Amino acid sequence: MTKNISHSHRDMTNIAGLLVLFVTSYFLVIDAASISTTAAPKCALFHDIFKVIPADKVKEIENNHLKNDEGFRAAISYLQSSNWTDLVGQVLKTPEYKEFEKMAAKYKINVDDLLKNIRSFITSIKIEGKTTAAPNLKPFFKDIENIIPIFEITKSLSAQLNNPEFVKIRSDIASKENQKVAENLHNIPQMVKLREILKQMNFDVEPYIALIYAFLGWTHP
Repeated sequence: MTKNISHSHRDMTNIAGLLVLFVTSYFLVIDAASISTTAAPKCALFHDIFKVIPADKVKEIENNHLKNDEGFRAAISYLQSSNWTDLVGQVLKTPEYKEFEKMAAKYKINVDDLLKNIRSFITSIKIEGKTTAAPNLKPFFKDIENIIPIFEITKSLSAQLNNPEFVKIRSDIASKENQKVAENLHNIPQMVKLREILKQMNFDVEPYIALIYAFLGWTHP
C-alpha cells in the first residue's frame, strides 16, 4: 500500500532526515567551497537547503577525520581505488543510468556534473601512508548529522510544500514513469553491489532511500 505523507511538523522533520543522505554524501566528496558555485544543483529546494548548511563546520569535520580517523581514511582510499571507480564506470554505461540522468535533468539536476565534481574531489585528496583499518564512514556521518540544521531544513521544506510550483514539481517527480526509472537503476547488479560496499563501510543507504520513497508516495521495493 502506498504510504501517504501529511504535512505535520513531525512528518516534515522525518522528510528533512532523508536529505541528510544527499547533503552528507555531497559534502563527503565535494569541497565545501564549491557549494556556492555551479557545482551545486540548480534546483530551488536544494539551493535553499544548502544556504543553511554550515559549510565551514563540514569542512572542519572532513579535515579532522582525514587527519585522525583511520577508518575514514581507509574509506577514501577505497573510493579512490580502481575497484570502486570501475564499478561506478559500469553503472554510468548502463541504459538504466542514462534514463535516470535524463529524468533528473528535467528537474534541473545535472547528475553528470555532480558525479564529475565528486570524482575530481576524491582524486584530489592525498592519503599519505598505508592503513590497515577497515573502511568506516559511520563516525564521519554521525559528526555531520550532528551539525545539520534539521529545524531550518524543516522550515524550508514546509515553505516549499506550500508553494504551488514546488507541489506541482513534486507531483511530477512522483509519477509512476519516474518511479520505474528509479527502480530500474536501483535494481541493476552494479548498484546493488555499490550499496553493499557502502553498507560494509557502515553507511547503509536503504533507510534514506525508503524515506525518499515515502516522501514521493511510492512503495519501497
